[in-house]
Amino acid sequence: MKQIGCNKLLLYPYAHLSSNLASPGTGLKILKEMQELCTEIEVMRAPFGWTKAFSIQVKGHPLAESSKVFSKDLSKDQSKEKTSTALEAESKIKSYWYIMTSDGKMEEIEKFNFSNHKQLQVFAKHESAKKEVLMNHRHM
Repeated sequence: MKQIGCNKLLLYPYAHLSSNLASPGTGLKILKEMQELCTEIEVMRAPFGWTKAFSIQVKGHPLAESSKVFSKDLSKDQSKEKTSTALEAESKIKSYWYIMTSDGKMEEIEKFNFSNHKQLQVFAKHESAKKEVLMNHRHM
């Protein structure tokens, strides 16, 4: 790690290239031992099956999604507000929300016990609300 100037390591259980796999329990034991041996750097472990169940989508900044062009020569049809295609598509998406526990288990957000995780509860509630605040400028 010193040779590449990195002080962070992600231990990733990549089993796709092996035709002779150990049991998941053995794999997890080895990953934990590897993590314990790395004392001089920050080490994180990715859960088994991470790429099979993990997906992420990025959406643009809300103000960029609602940009407008103003000109003195617009006809009525051209000046009407149009909803961006990205926002239209986003409104049709069905989302499923989970909390991944420290032991790698996925729990539905509605069933997760937030009693010892108040800040996580606030964050999860905000993220799962699927509301965007858009600035709307109208002519008066």
